[in-house]
Amino acid sequence: MVDEASPERQGSLPDGEGFGGLLAECVETARAAVASLHPRRLAVGLLAVLLLGQIGDLHDRLAGPRFGPGGLLAEDPEAELVASIERWRSRLSESIASEADSGSFDAESATPWQLLAEGRRRLVASRSSRIDDDADLGGEARVEMERVFLEDRPLGTYDAVSSLVAGRFGDFCRSVVAIDPRSAATSLGGMVIDVPVAVWRHDRLFLLSFGLPALIVSTLLGGMVARMAACRFARRQWLTLGESADFVGASWRRLISAPLLPLAAALVPLGAVALLGLVLSVPWLDVVAGVLFGSSLILGLLAGILLVGIAVGWPLIVPAVACEDADAADCLQRAYAYPFNRFGRYLVLAVAAIVGLAVAVAVLDALLLTTLWSVRLAVAGTAPAWVGELLDGRGWLEFGAPSPAMLSIDGVAADAVATWVSLSRLLVGALVFAWLFDAGVRIHLFLRRAVDRVRPEEIAESPGQRPRAERVREAIEAARRAS
Repeated sequence: MVDEASPERQGSLPDGEGFGGLLAECVETARAAVASLHPRRLAVGLLAVLLLGQIGDLHDRLAGPRFGPGGLLAEDPEAELVASIERWRSRLSESIASEADSGSFDAESATPWQLLAEGRRRLVASRSSRIDDDADLGGEARVEMERVFLEDRPLGTYDAVSSLVAGRFGDFCRSVVAIDPRSAATSLGGMVIDVPVAVWRHDRLFLLSFGLPALIVSTLLGGMVARMAACRFARRQWLTLGESADFVGASWRRLISAPLLPLAAALVPLGAVALLGLVLSVPWLDVVAGVLFGSSLILGLLAGILLVGIAVGWPLIVPAVACEDADAADCLQRAYAYPFNRFGRYLVLAVAAIVGLAVAVAVLDALLLTTLWSVRLAVAGTAPAWVGELLDGRGWLEFGAPSPAMLSIDGVAADAVATWVSLSRLLVGALVFAWLFDAGVRIHLFLRRAVDRVRPEEIAESPGQRPRAERVREAIEAARRAS
């Protein structure tokens, strides 16, 4: 291993001067997607994806459905939700009425989640009762039930958000691979702009009930990835999961508070504007609110500036904490100052990182799809039919499409197989999570050198370790004594 302070290591990173230096930095930044495939970073990313999914599912179960099949971008989500629930209620009532023993389930008084649970129970029962794969009446009924469950079910906010983001992300990757900048920009804008705006418009409480726990999980686990990436990229030092967890344990206050500060600053003027809008609906007070409406425009301008700053500097906040030996406020200041001081360089590096991610995701998705199809062909004729349905590919980069078989199987063996298949599909999400912080570290270090002339090798010491200068001096003295 090359010593972290040796001239060989210092010369292995691009110098950042001129067009050649910028091109070399772009190559290094694009390689973040490949570096994120390291098993340790994928393990942390997979844990993050699983935890975020569990938090989102818990939120949807507690809050109940909020959207119809059209999701976040429907013209009238409330009317669509009511119509979807009524269709479900009608179908279940008809199904129960046609049975000889209807049981005790009352579709008319059931809650939306009880309707969905009963629909899934009947879907599992129809699958388990089918003897063969012939397209008989039972098979047709099961296929229709699967179609209804997937296409016409009401959605919770997290389900609607995750489906939309996954679908737009797949479109984005396809556009990048096809070299279609316009479609790529449209898909990226849908993820970054349309989704937050739709959530703010239809379910603002979701930003707190899901957003705050998700922020804490993402920053802590992202801090582990960022620290591993910083030590590997700057010093060629491989950190174990325990060592990166030690860093997070020593820096958790900075990791959590640094992203919360700009969000709180942006929510204050937005909350004031929302309060003023509420006052406009109150008789007599609406006159005062109308006179003071000019202040809402000023607050809106302030909130817009803050939101633009958050969009630009947000990806560098956790990497700044992982690299700098400073408090949360100073790390936050660096995360915002560096991009705006070198905005052109920042934009070029960000594009390089995104292109590298899209190509890596496309390759990984193709490999996973090939793997699932290969296993499906290998077990054809020997394993039960539901195994092949679980392994069925959903199409290239169709991350947002739910699998019918995942919803309609039952049994310990089937659940175990479904878990393994789900984990393989979640590797793409783990790669994206790890890439976000790995690329952020590289961009932060390159921008810091361009602005402050600080070498990328100079990052904060790990907790519990002596200063690097002291360790280097001891190594030099030991080499002299040995010679």
